Amino acid sequence: MKRKRKRRRKSIRHFAVLLGVCMILFAALALTVENKKRDTQPEEVLVSYMQKLGEADYAGMYSMLSEDSRRRISREEFVQKHENIYGGIEAEGFQVEITDINKENAGVPRISYDMEFTTLAGSINFKNQAVLTREKGEYLVEWEPYLIFPHLTGSCLLYTSDAADEL
Repeated sequence: MKRKRKRRRKSIRHFAVLLGVCMILFAALALTVENKKRDTQPEEVLVSYMQKLGEADYAGMYSMLSEDSRRRISREEFVQKHENIYGGIEAEGFQVEITDINKENAGVPRISYDMEFTTLAGSINFKNQAVLTREKGEYLVEWEPYLIFPHLTGSCLLYTSDAADEL
């Protein structure tokens, strides 16, 4: 009877040790995954943001904005503005090439990039810059209207016309 109790206690100890080791391994794995998320580079965030643009996933783009940006523009306004502009010119085939990453201003990344896409009026290309900020361990986009087109401000309106219809 005493032997059975001893074996049972040993089995319980072995199980407890095994359970403890599993919990430590799980915690280490969770920390590794969290650190990978935090190790995302600002240029990777911008590329992901632009991929969402190419997919017309404007709500997904909005989720990548900084808190300050989300205070300045609502999700609905952001999505509608992008749908109206890019949908209105039938933009597609977005290509982005990062040309420079500048972190001189207090470590805040300013990423220069070349953008090219096609529209119903032909190909459009321009140089632009995006500023990212780090919040809660991840980089987020500081949104401004000029991210749509370089000289666009909050008060600008874009118009399209089909010149062929006027001929």
